[in-house]
Amino acid sequence: MTPPETRRLTVVSVITPAHNAGRFIESAVRSVLEQSCVRLEIIVVDDASTDDTAERVVAFADHRVRLLRLDRNVGVSAARNEGIRAAQADLLAFLDADDECEPERLSRQLAFLASNGDVDALGTAISVMDDHGRRLGYRAYRQTHDQILRRMEFANPFALSTVVARKAAVMAAGGFDPTWRLAEDYDLWSRMALAGCRFANLPEPLTRYRVHAGATKAVALKAQIRATRTVKKRYWRQTMGPAARARLAAEGLLLLAPSCLVLRAFVATAYKREPG
Repeated sequence: MTPPETRRLTVVSVITPAHNAGRFIESAVRSVLEQSCVRLEIIVVDDASTDDTAERVVAFADHRVRLLRLDRNVGVSAARNEGIRAAQADLLAFLDADDECEPERLSRQLAFLASNGDVDALGTAISVMDDHGRRLGYRAYRQTHDQILRRMEFANPFALSTVVARKAAVMAAGGFDPTWRLAEDYDLWSRMALAGCRFANLPEPLTRYRVHAGATKAVALKAQIRATRTVKKRYWRQTMGPAARARLAAEGLLLLAPSCLVLRAFVATAYKREPG
C-alpha cells in the first residue's frame, strides 16, 4: 500500500500504456516531466513490447517516472487499468504513448478541478500533428456538462489524451472494459455519464494529438467507427433523437466506402486549420 504521505505529495498520476512505442515514448514522457507547477508521476505501462520502449523509459532516471512491465500483451484497456491501480494520486491524467502535453496542460486542468469539485472528468481541445510533429490543425470539443451529455449520443465527447479524471469516479464505474481495444474510452465515459458523473472540456488545445499516415491508419479508422457505433447503440440508442439516428445510419454507409476515402473524409472533417 502506498504511504499516505506519498499520496499527498503526488497530485496527479499520468497513465500511459505503451506497446512497441519506442519511436514516440520519449517525447510523450518528456512532455509530462516538463509540466509547470505540478507534483506528478507518470506511469508507463509497457504492454509486453518487443522493441526498446522499456529501455527508453528507464533512461530518464527520474523518480517521477514509473515503469510497469507486463509479461504478456493485454491491450490498452487492461494496461490502463494496471496503471490506475498503481496510481498514487486521486487524480488520473491520460496520455497515449504517441501524444504530447503542452507545458501548462496539467496545471490548467488541476486548477479548474480544484474550483469545480462537481466535475469528475475534464478534457481539452487538441492540436493535431503528423508523424514528424508538424502541426496539421485543431479540434475543439463541447465544453459544458449539458453540452457534453447531449453530444454523447452522437460521438465521443473527449479526446482521451486530454482527460484528467477523479480516480474514485473512474473506479466506481468499473474502469476500462478490457474487452474493448477501440472506443474503450467512449465506453467508460458513457458508463460514467449514466452513473451521474459530470464532465467539462477546456477550450484551449493543451494536448498534441498525433495522426499517423498510411494504409494502417485507414484500416484502423474503420474499426474505430465500428466500435464507436457499438457504444452508441449499447448506451444511447433509446435516447437518440432524429439527428443522432441519422448520423448512426450515415456511419454505417461510410463503412461500405473504401478505407482511403474514409480516411480522407476524416481528415477533411475532424479538425480545423486554426482555432476560432
